[in-house]
Amino acid sequence: MKKPKNELLEMLEEFLPGEMTSGEVIKAKRKNYGITLEEVSEATGISQSNLSLYENNKKSLGYVQATKIGLAVGLHPMTILFPNGIENDERFSDVADKASKLLERKIPFKKVAG
Repeated sequence: MKKPKNELLEMLEEFLPGEMTSGEVIKAKRKNYGITLEEVSEATGISQSNLSLYENNKKSLGYVQATKIGLAVGLHPMTILFPNGIENDERFSDVADKASKLLERKIPFKKVAG
């Protein structure tokens, strides 16, 4: 069963259909609110040049940077790190499948008598 997408992704897909990158999500949200790179830099302590590299997907984001940027532009870090949902990230699909099977074995679904 496919999980529902987050609200931000649904909103953005209306304007930018298809998969998005972390940088595209940050830039779209920042521009939507009229926030400049300078303002994000002042709020986060991350240089404007690094922010630009993140937005243009030329530098990888870690959790700390995603959290700082997210706080500055109103995004949860998971939305930045996994803009298309963690379940759709090919780096984790194999683990997610195996983990799902493991959890189904270890935590069986019990039907409620009705």
